[in-house]
Amino acid sequence: MTAPLLQKNVSIQLTGSANVELLDQNIELIDFSGEITARFRLTGKGFDVITITVTGEHNGDSLRYSSRVYVRAKQAAPPLTMEVTSR
Repeated sequence: MTAPLLQKNVSIQLTGSANVELLDQNIELIDFSGEITARFRLTGKGFDVITITVTGEHNGDSLRYSSRVYVRAKQAAPPLTMEVTSR
């Protein structure tokens, strides 16, 4: 079963776990096609969660959908070291 298409008052709310700093938390959707970008910064190690909640109206009913995205910071690669000798 697919979710009905939301018709008006559509918005996206982003929430993050403790180590997720969200730069955009609420996004109002005016155009119903395209893509969005969720800017965030991870401030700790391990797995974290960004919850995406979409709310809107369909045929006069208020609807809410949510989904989770699991994120993890990559460890920085060790710096390359070079040994240079002169003759």
